[in-house]
Amino acid sequence: MAAGGIAVTPEKTVWVAPSSRGAVVWVAPSPGETAVWVGPEDTTEDAERAPPPGRFERCGAAGALLRLLRLAALTDVPGRSQGHRLAHGLLLIGLDTAAMVLCVRLCIRDFIRSVADGKTITEIAMNTGYLGVIFVTMWASVALAVVAGSRRHGQVLTSSERVLARAAALSSFRTSNKTLVRQNSYLLVVVVIANVYIASTGFFTAICGNGLFQTSTWDVLNMISIFWIIFHPHLIPVKFALSALELLAGYRAVADELNIFQEKRLPSISELRQLRAIYVDLSETFSSLTDGMSAELVVNMCYGTLSSISICLVAICSVLRGTITDDAPAVVLYALGASLAVLLPCELAQRALNVAHRTHGLLLRPPLQLPALQHELGLFRESVGRDLTSLGDLGLFRLQRSSVLSIVATIATYIIVMVQFLVTELAATA
Repeated sequence: MAAGGIAVTPEKTVWVAPSSRGAVVWVAPSPGETAVWVGPEDTTEDAERAPPPGRFERCGAAGALLRLLRLAALTDVPGRSQGHRLAHGLLLIGLDTAAMVLCVRLCIRDFIRSVADGKTITEIAMNTGYLGVIFVTMWASVALAVVAGSRRHGQVLTSSERVLARAAALSSFRTSNKTLVRQNSYLLVVVVIANVYIASTGFFTAICGNGLFQTSTWDVLNMISIFWIIFHPHLIPVKFALSALELLAGYRAVADELNIFQEKRLPSISELRQLRAIYVDLSETFSSLTDGMSAELVVNMCYGTLSSISICLVAICSVLRGTITDDAPAVVLYALGASLAVLLPCELAQRALNVAHRTHGLLLRPPLQLPALQHELGLFRESVGRDLTSLGDLGLFRLQRSSVLSIVATIATYIIVMVQFLVTELAATA
């Protein structure tokens, strides 16, 4: 009988399938007999022994991003003293608070001047960031990230490093790790370009556009505070992306390993159990990431939504008044921040969800449907099924592309309503 075939006798049915170290045999019992699974990998000692962990090291780009996040007090270093952590966090929250108060004060001053000049309410709202509400949401997201999220994110990074060290023992991890290195490099380039643009635009707007600052030490500190409150919230989606990309690499490695089992060799029960354990750890770490960052991500995405509405209205009004050239740098600046806040977390969570769908499909393919593997396959499918229903859940909504569509629909609705008000008010004052 050839390997992989089925032999039928009057007494019983024998299924022989190839394995990495020999043949595995399933014997279907006759009435009154007990089914027997025979395979050289499936002794008790081998089934309980985990493969030696591999080696996982973060690339240079990931290390640079991690140092930037630690500098911004958005993540924590394991083993750092409580006093050092508290002093660092209070210093940056104080800087953010001072910048927020300054920005709100400027918005209120502009509101009073605009009312005195007889401008429309819609124009006043969009030019003052809804009386500084946008700056308050920026400050709130950073405060939540520093106070409640930095230590949790540090724990997530530690768990991620540990589970990826186990995943590094998989033969498919090398390809996935190369993709991770490339993605971290792209993320670092985007962060550098965005922050250089934020700093340069903020500098020229403050110095040349508004004429707010002279040369005193206090004015320089105020200018640094404004730069910081624009720069700091934009690191929150980067903080999520750094961990999500690492976990996504682990998800891909598990799916690729299952694909190898499909195409080249059948797994033993112990191999399938170990792969399932890695997947469960990845899933738990991703859940810890979204649970720990849920509050700051929700508030940061609220900032992104409000900023998108405001900046779209500013762009429309600038086009109508012919001042789009002067307003273009600010429009691009806030559009960039809003895009990072809304699009980046949803896109990465959607990619992880897509890999979970792929994993679930691989577990249902015929080559793995051997009777002795059904228990482990069933547990594996249950683990993946939980991800399909809850991955990226923030409580109020899930991080996925459909959420982006809902946010865009909300933004478009408010823009249409406020443009109607704007046109009516401009016609009434003409």
